[in-house]
Amino acid sequence: MTEKPFDEGDLGELGAELRQAVGREFRWEAEDVEQLTDQQRRRRRSLTDIAVEAMNRGDQVILARGETRHRGVLVSVHSDLAVLSTGMGLVNTRLTGTTITIAERAPAGGTHGDRGSQTFRGRLAELEHTTESIIIEGPDLELHGRIVVASEDHVSIVDAERREWFVPYEEIWFVIQPRG
Repeated sequence: MTEKPFDEGDLGELGAELRQAVGREFRWEAEDVEQLTDQQRRRRRSLTDIAVEAMNRGDQVILARGETRHRGVLVSVHSDLAVLSTGMGLVNTRLTGTTITIAERAPAGGTHGDRGSQTFRGRLAELEHTTESIIIEGPDLELHGRIVVASEDHVSIVDAERREWFVPYEEIWFVIQPRG
């Protein structure tokens, strides 16, 4: 039996094959590390972080509580407060308990927000001083009027019939500032 003579080209092919296999393994490992890093980053995000990212991008979002939904672009986000610009006006909400849906990613645009109220309660106190007409939405509640007092645990609102309502903050889902 005759042996095949040694061919140096065989080593070159073997070397290339080994280098490709090692490179593939490094790529797979890098992809795994990248996925794990992204997952860790996502675990640390709060609703406020998500809302700020959507505002900075200019995304169309839906804010929902119960069966009530509002769609628009976030124009201000601070600690527990989000302000959404919609066709009907500005919609203020406390982020705690609010579901955020990214309805449509914006290709460009966005804002860094305003320097207004830092909290939902602060926003209600701001609206107390403006005496503008607002709409309060909550579970089984749609109240039109103006805020007379934003106190420790509730707001006092006077409606068109001059009735005074005392609504606890927990019952307020959205405070709408209608346009016009």
